[in-house]
Amino acid sequence: MMRIQFIFSFIILSNIAIAQDTIPVSKIDTLIPFFGNESLRLAGYENRIIPFDSPLPLYVAITYGESKKINFEYFRMDSTSYLVYEYFRDNKVSSNDGIKSKGIKSIKNNIRDSSTSRRINLGRSTHITKQIHYFKEFSKEGEWEEYEDSSFNNIYWIGNYKNNKRVGLWKRIIYGSGNDFVLEEVNYDTD
Repeated sequence: MMRIQFIFSFIILSNIAIAQDTIPVSKIDTLIPFFGNESLRLAGYENRIIPFDSPLPLYVAITYGESKKINFEYFRMDSTSYLVYEYFRDNKVSSNDGIKSKGIKSIKNNIRDSSTSRRINLGRSTHITKQIHYFKEFSKEGEWEEYEDSSFNNIYWIGNYKNNKRVGLWKRIIYGSGNDFVLEEVNYDTD
């Protein structure tokens, strides 16, 4: 009797194991740095500058340091602007999928910074070449939404930026129940 139970259990467990299909693990998209395929070993990530002569990637994700949690996502709109999403480090502090802010960043035509890297070239004679990378500046432009750090009070600010500065009327709004409610308004042109 014991042998029959064992065989019966084995058949059931093996059928259950075979019936389970493997589900691919969701992975974050391959990170496309603004610096091409090689890291320039900058101190942390700089979200305001891109290479001066880059081919302007279509999508860039920048993580929080060594983690896989996305800090910024850049979606190319045209040759001069990106739609940018910034995320909280922890989704638990936000009720809107972790979004901290979203809006347009435009590429300005002035050089903001530079970086130097060295490359070893192997051949008949090994030598080191030095490369200088120039970076243009990003500027917040147009309408932006900036969410507060709260999973209980669904509150965000909405307004416009011009040259990285808040301009015009900004509204602080409670959202979520179908009806948005304006808590306060601040006019940055008069104050």
